[in-house]
Parts: sequence; C-alpha cells; structure tokens
Amino acid sequence: FPSHDIGARDFFYRKVMDGLDDSSERETVFLPWYWQDEYVKPVPVGMELTAEEKDLLNLYGKDGLTKDHLMWRRNKLREFEDNSLKFKREYPFNIQEAFEASDDESIIKAAHVRAAMTTDYSHVEAASRGQAPLVIGVDPARFGDKIAFASRRGRCVVEMGFLPPADTVATFHRLGEMIKNTRCKKMFIDAGTFGIAIYDMLKAAGFGDVVEAIDFGGRKSVVKPERFYNKRAEMYGEAAAWFKDEPCHVYTDDVKMSELLIMEASSVRRAKDDYNALLKLEEKSIVTGK
Repeated sequence: FPSHDIGARDFFYRKVMDGLDDSSERETVFLPWYWQDEYVKPVPVGMELTAEEKDLLNLYGKDGLTKDHLMWRRNKLREFEDNSLKFKREYPFNIQEAFEASDDESIIKAAHVRAAMTTDYSHVEAASRGQAPLVIGVDPARFGDKIAFASRRGRCVVEMGFLPPADTVATFHRLGEMIKNTRCKKMFIDAGTFGIAIYDMLKAAGFGDVVEAIDFGGRKSVVKPERFYNKRAEMYGEAAAWFKDEPCHVYTDDVKMSELLIMEASSVRRAKDDYNALLKLEEKSIVTGK
C-alpha cells in the first residue's frame, strides 16, 4: 500500500486503523519522518524557534526530534508555500497527521485532540477532581454495533470506550453497574429506539435522579437552536469548542481518536430568505459506509 492517502475514510486508512485494534490480526507500525537521517539541516547561529516549533519539540523531542529536524521542516514548508496540511500528509509526526488532508472539513480538529492527549493528565485531573462531577454519555447499540461511552470530569475526559453489543436487559445491567461503580452524577443516554427502553429500565430501578434521556437526532433538547440542526450536531460542535479551549485532557488512543475526527459538517438553511445556516452532520449511514 502507499504510505499515505487523501483522508480519513479511504481503504488505506481503514487498514491502518484496523492494525491498531488489539483484536486485529494485523499490526500497524508507524515510523515518523524525523527518524530518517536525511531529514536534517544544521541550525544557523541565533535561530529562534517559533511557538509551534517549541510545541513540537516538547511533544516529540523525547522521541528523537531535534532542532536540526525543525530547520529542515521549516525549509520544506517554504517549498510547500506554507501548506502545513500538505506537510503533515507527506511527513507526519503521528498516524493521524497522515490523514489530515481533509481536516478542514472535520468538525473536531486533529491538532486539538492531539494536544489534549498529550496535556499533563495529573495537572488537569487534579484541577477537576472535587470541583466537577463525573458525567457519562452513552450511545447504546443492540446487535452489529458497539456500545460507546465517555466519562468526563470537568476539563478531563477520564475514559472513552466501547462495550460489546448486547440485548436490552444485558445493557441495562451493564449501565446500572457502571452507575454504581463510578458514582457518576449524571448518565446521558441516547433515547433512540433502543436507548429509550434502557433509560426506562434504569429509571424504574432507582436511577431516575442519575439517568437522562437525550434524543440525539431531534431538536427538542438543542440548547442553541440558532446554531445547530439537531442535538447530534450540537454535541459535535460543542465538543470541538471544548477541545479548542485548552487546557483539557482526553484519555484515548489513535483508534478512538479516529472516531472523533471522521465526522464532517454540512449546513442547512432554515428558510429560503434566511442566510444563517445551521450546522448539520453528515448522515450516519454515509459515514459508516465510507
């Protein structure tokens, strides 16, 4: 296969992500460009690093990145007419950068997620603990899809994960145990066809003050209806703003990170004479089919 491609939904991308999954028979091995001896240029006397270069050295210095590499990168960017996306695609620092050619269309930006992944967890977590409640979001699934969940305490996403698909009763028991074990303040559940039954069961089991049903595809629970087409779009839009507002921390890996980046935006007009378009996401069937 070629070593890079055009975006986060092509054949090569899917194979790379598959190789990162612990359950896969494949294994993905990533070699960053700065491991190649030829990608260096001597640093001239008096050279000052830019803020971006200082951040890169802080992120990847322990992995072998040097100022000589950054000098070579600076000259290459000049050759690329300062097209940073082209550089990321041709000379990625990490796996995700190799697929950022379409990052302009992604609602959540890879650079913001990567920064959150590398932020000092203990510092952000300590600031959040005791001041912010633990909240959990759940996207239930029955068969053929995984149950997705994320736990957040203030500025820190402490866990993102998947549970195997299961029937309604089994999922009810799993989420009930999660509530008891984590002592979360709130659990927000997608109230789709499958989720509303789980919500009702948890409420009947005594978790009514914890669980809250959210219609991801509807407009009823949208907090900012002047900006977002439905709750699903609002969640992604607000998540993008959350990542951009540093410092924050997210505990995740490249596989789960790809799930955050794959969603692109479109827009919809509220009326023919209204030019303030609402943010709308691509249909889920389109995303999963690519």
